[in-house]
Amino acid sequence: MKSRVGDKRGSVSVEVALVSAFFLIPLTLGAWDGLFALAARYQTDAALHTLYYFAWSNPNDATNIQDLQTLLGAINRTAIAPIGMAATYPQTPPQECLQPDGSSTPSASNGTCPTGTPETMVTYRLTTSVDLPFAVPGFANPTAITTGGTVRIQ
Repeated sequence: MKSRVGDKRGSVSVEVALVSAFFLIPLTLGAWDGLFALAARYQTDAALHTLYYFAWSNPNDATNIQDLQTLLGAINRTAIAPIGMAATYPQTPPQECLQPDGSSTPSASNGTCPTGTPETMVTYRLTTSVDLPFAVPGFANPTAITTGGTVRIQ
């Protein structure tokens, strides 16, 4: 009786090549793209927090476009993708009145508060477009990332 072990030697190599080509390589490239997009998202969120700190520290300049662009320029020196301000931002919503119970009510038409303390808010929205290193199906390339929020400055 003849052994047929010699006929199956190449099957393991073929299976490893197929698994690598159709599973491991796309998984690795997709993970790389995902980490790249995640890092860009983290940097965009960190830039938004920097703008919040700037607004709290300089409430009179919180909506000064030139100062905000200078700050974003400094942030972009080390960013994965350039971060910019959305076209219609920063915005200053109508002034509201902070009540003693923590709620907010609209201010009078002249901006005064019959009760409570006047509060001024500013809204920022940051955008970036990340070119992913590998064009993997399922990920838009370039990927647009947008983040924003409102902060009380006075």
